[in-house]
Amino acid sequence: MRRLISVLPIALLLLITGCGLSAGDTAIGLGVVGAAAAGGGGGGGGGGGVGIPSDPRLPGKVGNPIPPDKKTDIPVDQQLSWSDGEWAAGYFVYIGTTQPVTGTWQANVSTTTCDPGALLEGTTYYWRVDSWNYGDPGPIRETEGDLWTFYTAILTAPEILSAEWLDADCSGSLSDFDEIMVNFNERVTGSVTPGDFELPVTGDSFGSAATAVFMGNESIVIRLGTGPSLTVNGMFNLAATAPGSPSGIIVNTTQIKGEISGLAAAWGYTDIGGTISGSPPPKAVNPVPGDSVINVRANQQLSWDTVAEADWYIVYFGTSSPGAYQGCQSATNFSPGAFSAGQQYFWRIDTLNDFGCTAGTVWLFRAGIPPPQAVSPNPSNGVSGVSLTPDLSWSCGGAITESFDVYFGTTSPGTFQVNVATPSFTPGALLPGTTYYWHIDSLNSLGYGTTAGMVWSFSTGATPGLATGPSPMNNASGVDLMPVLSWVAPGDADGYSVCFGTTDPPPYLVDEPTTIYSPGALNVGTTYYWRIDPYNAFGTTTGNVWKFTTFAPPPGSLIWAKRAGGGSNDYGFGIATLPDGTAFVTGSFEGTATFGNAAEGGVEVDLTSYGGEDAFIAKYNPDGTLAWAKRAGGTNFDRSNDISLLPDGSSYVTGVFEGTATFGNASEGNETDLISAGAYDIFIAKYNPDGTLNWAKRDGGTNNDYGGSGISTLSDGSAIFTGSFRSGTAIFGNASEGNEVTLNSDGWDDIFIAKYNPDGTLNWAKRAGGSGNDGGFRISTLSDGSAIVTGTFAWAGTTATFGNASEGIEIVLTTAGDYDIFIAKYNPDGTLNWVKRAGGGTENQGNARISAFSDGSSVVTGFFQVTATFGNASEGNEEILSAVGGDDIFIAKYNPDGTLNWAKRAGGSGVDYAHAISALPDGSAIITGQFEVTATFGPGETNETDLVSAGTFDMFIAKYYSPPPPPDPGMLVWAKQAGGTGNDEGYDVSTLPDGSAFVTGWFQGTATFGNASEGNEITLTSAGASDVFIAKYNPDGTLAWAKSAGGGNSDYGQGISALSDGSVFVTGMFGVAGTTATFGNASEGNEIVLTSAGNYDMFIAKYNPDGTLAWAKSAGGGGGDASWGISALSDGSAIVTGQFDTTATFGNASEGNETILSSSGGGGIFIATYN
Repeated sequence: MRRLISVLPIALLLLITGCGLSAGDTAIGLGVVGAAAAGGGGGGGGGGGVGIPSDPRLPGKVGNPIPPDKKTDIPVDQQLSWSDGEWAAGYFVYIGTTQPVTGTWQANVSTTTCDPGALLEGTTYYWRVDSWNYGDPGPIRETEGDLWTFYTAILTAPEILSAEWLDADCSGSLSDFDEIMVNFNERVTGSVTPGDFELPVTGDSFGSAATAVFMGNESIVIRLGTGPSLTVNGMFNLAATAPGSPSGIIVNTTQIKGEISGLAAAWGYTDIGGTISGSPPPKAVNPVPGDSVINVRANQQLSWDTVAEADWYIVYFGTSSPGAYQGCQSATNFSPGAFSAGQQYFWRIDTLNDFGCTAGTVWLFRAGIPPPQAVSPNPSNGVSGVSLTPDLSWSCGGAITESFDVYFGTTSPGTFQVNVATPSFTPGALLPGTTYYWHIDSLNSLGYGTTAGMVWSFSTGATPGLATGPSPMNNASGVDLMPVLSWVAPGDADGYSVCFGTTDPPPYLVDEPTTIYSPGALNVGTTYYWRIDPYNAFGTTTGNVWKFTTFAPPPGSLIWAKRAGGGSNDYGFGIATLPDGTAFVTGSFEGTATFGNAAEGGVEVDLTSYGGEDAFIAKYNPDGTLAWAKRAGGTNFDRSNDISLLPDGSSYVTGVFEGTATFGNASEGNETDLISAGAYDIFIAKYNPDGTLNWAKRDGGTNNDYGGSGISTLSDGSAIFTGSFRSGTAIFGNASEGNEVTLNSDGWDDIFIAKYNPDGTLNWAKRAGGSGNDGGFRISTLSDGSAIVTGTFAWAGTTATFGNASEGIEIVLTTAGDYDIFIAKYNPDGTLNWVKRAGGGTENQGNARISAFSDGSSVVTGFFQVTATFGNASEGNEEILSAVGGDDIFIAKYNPDGTLNWAKRAGGSGVDYAHAISALPDGSAIITGQFEVTATFGPGETNETDLVSAGTFDMFIAKYYSPPPPPDPGMLVWAKQAGGTGNDEGYDVSTLPDGSAFVTGWFQGTATFGNASEGNEITLTSAGASDVFIAKYNPDGTLAWAKSAGGGNSDYGQGISALSDGSVFVTGMFGVAGTTATFGNASEGNEIVLTSAGNYDMFIAKYNPDGTLAWAKSAGGGGGDASWGISALSDGSAIVTGQFDTTATFGNASEGNETILSSSGGGGIFIATYN
């Protein structure tokens, strides 16, 4: 409660102090300073002093008085001043309260100012200033100034308007921290000094506990300090001084019963008393933080709503209710400082005005705490086998956690990574088999600090251990060609990356889920490297490199031999191989034919013919095991004549069928029935690498179409094949596919050439021929998609038409004999590029051998009778060859555009045949065959050579050269003979890129190779009816070496194939039962004697580049067995095929590879691979 108190002013006693006037004084004596004046003057005299300069002139009068003349309300401390008098040395100042002022001299000054001291208030003062100087000679001279006057102000003490008691604690009594405010009517200065505040009742004194705070200019607040408890009665003294007052005013105030009841005035103040009525203010509301709130920030400011009726707010705050007094303030907020974490606080706001104090509600809140520690780590602490890409998570432990500092690393306790708002963290890809440490520090914004988390750890999963226990063992040798690789699992692997090859380190091949891998067919005598890299979810472990070497049988030992067939006649007509040693064979069989052998742990397939003969196609793996075998056909005659492969292992076959022929199998979902339109129709079929039928198509008409004779594939997967169809029409393709083509025969049999797309649709089909018997027998494709086909057309005087006038090229060939030869080239789109004939007046057979060059040109050889015309007069290249005897040899080369390059004859009065031809990279060609009596090669040329047979027939080998710049394209380079008194025949030839040539065949009696004049004559002597010979000729035609092999009966060399290193394989047959054939020579240390087990046995032998025998092997049984074809592979092995009767033994028990093939009927097909 506050009480207002008023007081009345009283007169103040003005104490006069100053430079000359004092209470009761009327004048102040003047003392002269300077030289002594004669006679002195007024109260102070004296001679001596400071000398003053003399001046003959009188001093001037002063002016401009301050205070101005007649000015009122002059302050009692006013200073006097004036303007300078001319020539004055000093000034006599006179001032007083009466007139005149002469005699009331105040001072003698040398300046234009004077301090008269304290003046009386409300008084009129008179004053004058006289200027003076010192004459020469003479006394001081004065000039009297004007009389001026001023009136001083009336001064009063400051009035105490009111005194207010601020009951800070609303206790109703004067107590600690209360305040008393005294309000004046003007600005005051003053203080409350120690000892001024006394409690008479108790005698206690607050001393310095009482302080004064001056607020503004018109009020003083006395704030009571702490001390002994106050009684209801008290008294304090206040000294307050108003500006200009001569002294302080002492006010005695007595408190009675907690109120200021009056002011006892020391000099007439009176207590006017009285109390202003009104109501205390309402309570403070809406505390911030709210009542009972928890988790309050550490630096939270307290606040509340403004109470309009309140002048002051008394703040209580502390850890116990209601809180400790903090002070009285007008603001509605309070900063208590930082809180202690988790501490409960109480506070209260009392509102205060002139009419009283209202105690507030006691509020409480609890200070926040640091965030709880992170718990429940995922991955769990200490766990192992953790993913390399884990998502870390944890529980936050409470809502007051606002974020987390994540520490992570490979060393404890981890390094700072990031601050996250959610309890999860993805560290990225980790290293396998590594321990990681991490901890989470919890944070919030309450200001009580960060809670460090526990250090957790986990270990990532490790990569697998090494695979061990390799099989085959490391460094093993003699490993099977179809091995199964295996190893011991490390126990923690999900799979294995298999690396395998012939280089170290081996290349990656495949991922294998098991501990077994089959690399397929391997090469003989080859070192393979392999490595197993186990892997799991945590990475891959690079394994050790192991190696093994495959089985390397002695040179010439059998790698494998297989039979196929049944109780009737079975024939193999075509064979084709892939670079890895895989072999395909096709032909026909009767009854039931068995392929493969279950006893070998491989595939065994029984094919059953639906009728007389059915076609078959079989695939053999490089190790000789059967991959698959398929039949095709119906109840009549069906035969497959030729086969051609694609690099992916797909195969095309072509042949002939009668009636209905079934291809494929219903169980495989690809069964296709072809129905012939006549007695025989043509088929072409494509098989997938796994032996399933891709598609099968028929072509033909209502007559006998003897089917496809030759087929060749192109790199785009298409195939071109050739053959013949009989008089009438033949339909190729299918109207439903929009590609049906009808070919019309002009006579008996006509030639066809057709191309099928990879999907089995017909691309195009063309015919050629005339009224005679015409057929295509051999075909070869070129890389640009074109094809060269050769065959015969007949009869004498008839024509054969190739191409079509509507296509812009039609060529009509006319036969000169019973059969003439043709060679034709077709463009990729099936249009004729060119066609050429060769032949004469009688039977000409030129389909024996053809060989193509890489530039698209080709050479062909055969024999003819009487005359044979090659080329065309209209082209300027017609060549007419005339036979000297019954049959003569021809060799002709055709340019890529089909024009004749050259044609040559060779022969004499006897019968002469060419059996084989081989083209060399330099454009030359080598042919071999037989001749009778005398045969002339290169007649009329520089190198004309006459070969004279020593017996009935001798063998020949001749080389022809075609590229420029020789003056005579196709001229004979050289021709050589070999033979004796019997029949001798060159049957096959194989060349090397350097121009060397190998030839094989047979001879009777004695046969001479080479020539004594060349220093290389070699005489071979047959041991029986006929023996095998193998001879190598150098590029210049000189004999390199010649070898014979054979025994007491007839032995024949029927196939030869050279390897790039200069070694050579030769195959054929020898017999009869119980007889032997000797290969090699005891003097060379390599003699091998083979014994025939039946009528005829087959043999295969390998000769080194110098002609020494490398090895020789036989195979066969009690019947007639013969080898007809051989092909050398790039790895040095060879594949051979042929036929056998009854039982045939291949290999040798002592070598561990003996294989017995048994025919179920009249004969069987065999295919065998030799190292």
